[in-house]
Amino acid sequence: MSSSILFRVRPILFSVLMLGAGHNLFFVLLPVRLKQSGVDESMIGFAMSLFAVGNILAGLWASRIVIRVGHVRAFVTTSATLSSIAIAHSYLDDVWVTALLRLLAGFCLYASLIILESWLSVLCDRRTRGRIFGLSQICFSLGFGTAPLFLNVAGGYDVRIFGIVSVLLSFALVAMSMTRLPAPEIPASACVMSLRRLWACSPEGMITGFCAGLVGAASISLVSLYAFEKGLVGIWLAIVLGSYQLGVLVTQLPSGWLADRFDKGAVAIGLMLLGMLGNALIVLDAYYSLPQIALVALFILSGGAGAALFPLAVTQVFDRIGAGEALPATATLKVLLGVGGILGPLIAGFLMHRYGVVALYCFIVAVHAAALLLLLVRSYRSIRRETGLQPQLRDRRHGGGPSLSGLQSGADS
Repeated sequence: MSSSILFRVRPILFSVLMLGAGHNLFFVLLPVRLKQSGVDESMIGFAMSLFAVGNILAGLWASRIVIRVGHVRAFVTTSATLSSIAIAHSYLDDVWVTALLRLLAGFCLYASLIILESWLSVLCDRRTRGRIFGLSQICFSLGFGTAPLFLNVAGGYDVRIFGIVSVLLSFALVAMSMTRLPAPEIPASACVMSLRRLWACSPEGMITGFCAGLVGAASISLVSLYAFEKGLVGIWLAIVLGSYQLGVLVTQLPSGWLADRFDKGAVAIGLMLLGMLGNALIVLDAYYSLPQIALVALFILSGGAGAALFPLAVTQVFDRIGAGEALPATATLKVLLGVGGILGPLIAGFLMHRYGVVALYCFIVAVHAAALLLLLVRSYRSIRRETGLQPQLRDRRHGGGPSLSGLQSGADS
């Protein structure tokens, strides 16, 4: 990968880093703020869940903003709104107002990411797309993972940290406002890409993207319950809670490198196998206790396998569409991610209530296995279709098939 492409996309990568940091600080601060205000856990969960609803709405409607004002102004609008929401949270602690702001924040954050990812896609080609999107995911994860360090700067859960969130989001806004990058082609239609069209372009990308939503949301939302049940403390607890994002640092660049050189469907199959193995061993730990360091390594491995899925899904789709379809395709993938983000915690939470906390990782194994089966079926059908066409083409080259003159004479008779 040449340094020129990295130099060109650095404003986008920097903005993704800032968005990741601001995103995590919202999740860290708001539940504690509401709890200190006397709000019960069920209402806190309701308020926080509206973020995923905003994600889906962004997938459906973000392209309308881009068509109306263009990519730069659309990004400035959504980032500035996020920055304003951060300041509003420092003054408002009513649970219903917080829920409304989480809905708006979910829309603005995902709209910003949709704009940046579609922009990133048209600046890359097939040879570099996997690694560039891998770097983008690493930047988001670095921002997400290092954001809690600001708690030490402020001396704990201080409302002034919302001001830091606003500053970080403003940095992203400034970086993209001053960029000289060519803006992507504005789509002719504000509609998201239909699921049928997305399936026709890349069924593998669609399967991988939905799996990423199911696995990612369940892991991030419910891993703390598993860690609490296991009695993890100290540094081991911190690593396990951040394992989904820490795993990105282990798996993202290798998977992006492989995706740029080999079939992306095969890379997706490999990630599914890795996720199945890692999570199955976590389930095994519930019955045959593993050393704590080995358990933490498994969390990082399984988290990395899940976190690498969505960037791979995006590259699978973008390899098979035109530049004008980048924004609608990204929007539809975000909708799939959001739907998976709602269903994953709901299903996993129900299973954990019925069968215990280890059911979370049984669910994740089952999701990986189902996606793996679908990918293998698609791969098998693709191979059969290609091998079925080869004899026909060979016959035509060697005169084995019927000639046009023969068909014509047969028709005349």
